[in-house]
Amino acid sequence: MIGGVDLLYDNSVTIIEWSKKIQSLLPEETIAVSIDIEESGVRIFHINGIEL
Repeated sequence: MIGGVDLLYDNSVTIIEWSKKIQSLLPEETIAVSIDIEESGVRIFHINGIEL
């Protein structure tokens, strides 16, 4: 059986909502995406952990 931590360290993509709650468990090479919504409804995407 695969546990939650096992999913973080295999060679696949894992998407986690509210990842700040388990931040200490995330691998160093984690790519974090956050979305801010402005009053006008425009969405601003922030991507950390990779050079684009």
